Amino acid sequence: MKNFLLFFLIQYTSLFASGLDLAPMNYYHVKTKGSKQIHFDNQALTNADYESFKTLLPSDNFARDKNNLYFKGHKITGLDRKNFKAYSNYLGSDGSNLILLNSTKNPPFEKISKKAFQKLSSHFFKDDSNIYFLRIKNTNNGPMTKTVLQKVKGAKSREFRILFEEDRPIDDPGTIIGRDNNNIYLGGKAVLKIDPKSEVRIIKRNPAFGVYLVIGKQLHYFNKVNHIQVKKAVPKHLKFINDAFLSDGISLFKAGQRVPLKYKASQTIKANSLNIIEEVWGIHKDSVFYLGNSKIEEFTGVNTISFKILRNYCKHGIGCIHLAKDTKSYFYGPKKYAIKPLDPTMKYVLEKLPDLRRAVFYPGTGIQVKEADPETFKVFKEGYAKDHKNFFYYGQKIVPKVNAKTFRVIGYGFAKDAQRVYVNGQWIKQADAKTFKRVPPKFGLLSHSSEKIWSDKNYRFDQNGKIVN
Repeated sequence: MKNFLLFFLIQYTSLFASGLDLAPMNYYHVKTKGSKQIHFDNQALTNADYESFKTLLPSDNFARDKNNLYFKGHKITGLDRKNFKAYSNYLGSDGSNLILLNSTKNPPFEKISKKAFQKLSSHFFKDDSNIYFLRIKNTNNGPMTKTVLQKVKGAKSREFRILFEEDRPIDDPGTIIGRDNNNIYLGGKAVLKIDPKSEVRIIKRNPAFGVYLVIGKQLHYFNKVNHIQVKKAVPKHLKFINDAFLSDGISLFKAGQRVPLKYKASQTIKANSLNIIEEVWGIHKDSVFYLGNSKIEEFTGVNTISFKILRNYCKHGIGCIHLAKDTKSYFYGPKKYAIKPLDPTMKYVLEKLPDLRRAVFYPGTGIQVKEADPETFKVFKEGYAKDHKNFFYYGQKIVPKVNAKTFRVIGYGFAKDAQRVYVNGQWIKQADAKTFKRVPPKFGLLSHSSEKIWSDKNYRFDQNGKIVN
């Protein structure tokens, strides 16, 4: 077993999931007794030079060695290997040719430009004459897609600049805004003509709710697909109440639309007349407005002197808890409950909230991690997590106690520290931590092999940590 050595040379980036197949792949070195090979997606590369082979980041499709340039494990001819640079998974340049690859056929590339080429952002590129937008395009072959580099019509290369771009993968882009002297561009399209002398100011808080631009004296709202001109807004006094609501002092806006703000459902009031408390509650005279919902809810006849916030926080896995009260009522988000007699729903909420306030939930599962400290809780990969005292596997405490300084996750549900090996959070008592390692599958196959064998100096183990012959 000591003759086997397997290691990876690639780390994934946010641009990896792009193009024809969105599942990430990577090159890796496989060294066995008497053999050294480079693999891509479980296939050995013929005659690849083991020592000089290198993946060209940020792509995991492009690579080169001292003799050849590769795309998805296939040799590329007709390009300058030494000067080739990868811009994304499917886009690269050798200094003379800008190439976009969606196939491994020979010749595998289409020439786009021979002019000076520059990457502006994850999605925008330029040469001396044009601006290009990199995007995913659906094809006629069922769910298949391809990467295309689209020329942005009308965009001036020397004037163009990025105003805002979310850091997201190419197959799921967020809001992307650019400009030149004459237009504002959303994604790869011009959506708004502007005066070349207009000042453009970005107003943003949480891009998931969109982005506002002040262009001259006019307010505009953008999200990943739409542009809205916000009418009758006062750009000088803009500020966010919370992620969703923007105020100009007179009105409130949500996703570029004015939201009516009326006292006792009849009298229109100004936004700055609200006394905002912890971002989701607004007080005006004897009314309380709840601003944490898709629409504004008004509670009338509230004793605002005794109004008190009891809980006001959001936690992954359970959502947001917005709870307040006055002398007569509880206010739980957009609903109001009488204190006497106490509603059964409110009784349940009050009983659970003391625990939920300091509860820890494993991200994406809603599984509560009991005994975890929320201040020091940290998630690793493959279900493992820790706080300052304990280690956990999908919410369950790992026993016996783990050595925090030497703990690491080694893959497929396995983890180890200096003394012990664990599988799915369970201690494998027979395993020797110092010599425990993965045995490479036969023929160098890795990611799609059903055979996952581990070994130490004494035993061989299957994927469940059980000893095998």
